Order: sequence, then structure tokens, then C-alpha cells
Amino acid sequence: MKTNKMILDDFELFIKFRIGTGYAGYAMNYAKRYAQFLYSNYGNEEEVTEEMLQEYLKLHPHNNHNTYANAIAEIRTFSKYINQTGRKAYIPDKDYTYWKKRTEFIPYLLNDKELKMFFDHLDSYSDKDLYERRANRKVVFPILYRMMYCCGMRPQEVLNLKTIDVDLAFGDIYIRKTKSYRDRHIIMSSDMLDLCHRYMNLHVSLYHDYFFDKPDGKRYTSDDLYYCIKHFKKKTGFNTPNFRSYCFRHMFATENLIKWINNSEDITMLLPYLSVYMGHTDIRHTLYYIHLLPEHLRKAAKIDCDLFESIYPKWGYDI
Repeated sequence: MKTNKMILDDFELFIKFRIGTGYAGYAMNYAKRYAQFLYSNYGNEEEVTEEMLQEYLKLHPHNNHNTYANAIAEIRTFSKYINQTGRKAYIPDKDYTYWKKRTEFIPYLLNDKELKMFFDHLDSYSDKDLYERRANRKVVFPILYRMMYCCGMRPQEVLNLKTIDVDLAFGDIYIRKTKSYRDRHIIMSSDMLDLCHRYMNLHVSLYHDYFFDKPDGKRYTSDDLYYCIKHFKKKTGFNTPNFRSYCFRHMFATENLIKWINNSEDITMLLPYLSVYMGHTDIRHTLYYIHLLPEHLRKAAKIDCDLFESIYPKWGYDI
């Protein structure tokens, strides 16, 4: 089965096809940028989903209707071509026709009661809840989501994690080819390390190339995480729309900030460490989490943005 690792080859064939049908000289730069995004971020996926398109549009906002309309038109044409080759790719429908100003997505942060409810739900998975071919989800998902929550990892980082990159002797996780194209190492807590040891003893696999693998050795996908959250909402009646798998990374960041504030620690000194741990290339991405805190904690944090600007004047300094 072809994956999105072949998407750039698909794009080159797509351009040749268009030239052959009379569109010579039209570069399709928006579609090319989209193909590069899919290759870099979803290379192991076998199809292109609407969620991938939405993530791309969030990262590449357009300033007016004309550029947005041109981008959607190119992406739509390219997606149709992918489908014609026998692969599945979401084709933007009419809802994507008109440009809308980008609105900031506010993630939903679970409180302690809701967090317990979520993990109780995962821990209570039974074979009755799942198709037989998915039976090992009851072993995999409780650990996978705890790793996202306890280590602040992006969903794709957890899904792409290789067994050889998890050092169960020292608790070191080696994260390859991150969203920012930089590798990094992070250290698990002792509790998380203990869970990983128990997971490896329970999870029987003939392959184990991926740390979190399916019975056939393939990695889990973003669609699997989407359906996990959907299953949780259906079973519990938890209908908050802004709750998704990525929220566990946000919770990791905000809970660390809250702990530091409650301990009267200097947030200005600690933020760069959090930024490096989470794999941010721009400290503004870490400062974003300050805005997710309750107002009284934001005031208590006393973040001096002018001071940060004087220390990191280009904002993109690799800290």
C-alpha cells in the first residue's frame, strides 16, 4: 500500500499530466506546498484526510479571499488526481470555497475529574468494545495517551515512535523528525517508565518495529486516535467539540506552568527549558500556553514579554 511518502512523486506525475493536457507553465505552487506538508507530517499515512487539510490551513493561513480561493482550487484539483490513481484523498467541498478569517482554536483542557473519566474509559476497554483485529487497543491506548499527557508529545511523535528509540533502562525517548524537522531526547518520569515496562510485558507482537503497533505490525494512525476520542465521547456523553488528542500536549504544558506558579518559581527562567523539552523552535509557541491559564494565574505568572524580546530578539533562536 502506498503511503504519503510517495506524495511528492504523485505531485510530479500530476504536473506532467496537466502539462500533457494543455496546462503548461502553471506551477501549482499551492498544491506543491500542500504535498510537501503531507510528506513531512503524515508520510506514513495511507490516505489524506480532512483533518490533515484543516491542519495545513491552520499552519498556512491566507490573508484574502483570492489567495485562499486559488489555494483551495489547486488542492481540490490535486486531491481529485490522487483519487483517480486509486488512493484516498479528501476533496475540499463547497464549505471551503469562501475564505474566512482565521479564528484561534482554543483547546479544551480536562479538569481532574474529566481526566480520570477519560483514563477510566481507556482502562475499561474490553474485546466487546472493539473489533477483533483491534483487540490490542485495550493494551496500547491507555499507555499511548498517558505518554502524550505525561511527556507532552505531539500525537504524530507518539505514533511514529520506534521501539529502538525508547530506552527502558534510563527512561530516555528519542524523537525523530519532529514537526520542526529536529530530533530531540526527552526523559520520562519514573511512573511513566514503570508503565512502559508493564506495557512491554503485556503487549505481545511479532514485529515491534513501532513502540505502539497493531497486531499486524503497522503503526496506529491519526484516524485511530480520532476514533478513540469519538468512542469516548459517545460512551460517556462528553460532547465538548474542542477536545481532541492534541489537547493532552496542551495539558502537559499548562499543568507544568501552574505547578511552577503555585510554587512561586520564576517562569521567565523556566520557560526556555519547557520550550526545548516540547520541541519548540520559537519561544512564542511556548508563551502561547500562558494564555490558556486562568486569568488569576496569568497575572500571577508576571511574564515580562519585553524581557524575552531582549534576550531572544529574533524570536526564532534555537534554545
